[in-house]
Amino acid sequence: MDEKMSSVIDICNLALSHIGQAADVSSIDPPENSIEAEYCARFYPMARDTLLEAYAWDFALRREPLATLKHDSKQWRFCYAAPTECLQIISIFPESAANDIDCLSANHARETTADGHRIIWTNTENAIIRYTQRVQNSHLFTPVFTVALSWKLAAMLAGAIIKSDTGTQYAAMCESQVQSLIAQAKNNDARQFSQQIEFTPAAILARQ
Repeated sequence: MDEKMSSVIDICNLALSHIGQAADVSSIDPPENSIEAEYCARFYPMARDTLLEAYAWDFALRREPLATLKHDSKQWRFCYAAPTECLQIISIFPESAANDIDCLSANHARETTADGHRIIWTNTENAIIRYTQRVQNSHLFTPVFTVALSWKLAAMLAGAIIKSDTGTQYAAMCESQVQSLIAQAKNNDARQFSQQIEFTPAAILARQ
């Protein structure tokens, strides 16, 4: 799948084609004057973020030090600000970890403060986070993710566009395709997995 096929509009039109609808939407931001475009504009961000959360897609993985916050908790030693675009925490680990095998996630808890700020509690000092980031640039999507996203969006569109039990059946069929593609991505990653991936912790890089 080439770069052009990875555009948001192409993903939306592919999703519409999955459920037998005319794939001729040309704009969703703002949505053109069609019900299909309006539904795509409404459901596309939800479909994208839901799929990003469903698996650790490599193009969406990020690793960075966490910013320490002051706190008065007696349960946890440290409080950190969660990255703004963090959708799913993969692991929290100390900066001294030498490789990904050592990056087993430390105990942590994720909360939202009364003023809407997302925080992470942990007993790990100088913690590093590995997480799935909300990726909005569709040109960064892998081919498998792109196709899976089209099916995920189709599952959401089916119930809204195709009424009665037929829409429900289409949605279930589309969701089955999503799960199949996620399984394919997992198998691909398993074949490419290296037993040990060395990396230099961010704290050490900063001191070089």
